[in-house]
Amino acid sequence: MPRSSSRTRVSQVALELFEADGYDAVTVQQIAEAAGVTERTVYRSYGSKLEILLSEVEDRTADFVHTLYRQPLDVGVVDALLDTIAATWPSPEVVAEDRRRAAIMLAAPTLMGEWMAFERRLVDDLADWIAHRTRRSSDDMAVEVFSTCLVSARSIAIRRWLADPDSRVDPLDRVAEALHALRSHPLAAIRSAGDDELDH
Repeated sequence: MPRSSSRTRVSQVALELFEADGYDAVTVQQIAEAAGVTERTVYRSYGSKLEILLSEVEDRTADFVHTLYRQPLDVGVVDALLDTIAATWPSPEVVAEDRRRAAIMLAAPTLMGEWMAFERRLVDDLADWIAHRTRRSSDDMAVEVFSTCLVSARSIAIRRWLADPDSRVDPLDRVAEALHALRSHPLAAIRSAGDDELDH
């Protein structure tokens, strides 16, 4: 769904202010004034300052999880995950904006809890998906540990990518490299046997 011009403007201005002054120091009123709109307009587009920063990431994460469930069941977990990442990987312009968003989050102490909460939700989503594919419970210790490892591998790749802004290594390759390190995990090779794919 295309963003309105005012919503796009608010998002762009907010990122610029967050980068210049730090997320914690910027108010919604300052964002509105810099974007040339009212605070009411900002809140009509975004429910909070945090939503300005993360709404698109949350939307794309939902699409990512939906795409996971459409992967063939005869493909191993790591390969299915890599195929999903590749299929949902955004344009270079969006990746550049994601770099800015991630750097802003990691630089703001008050947002570390949000970063951890996002990763926790992703662990839960992956645990549900892996349980679906392996016919295990999402509460299974091995499933939760493996899901946490997958998310941690992604996080390590992102942090290394952010730490080396001049690198020509594609961030997708960074994530793939990190996930390949988990191929030896017992759950990585399990494939679902026989059943049709379930809708999600």
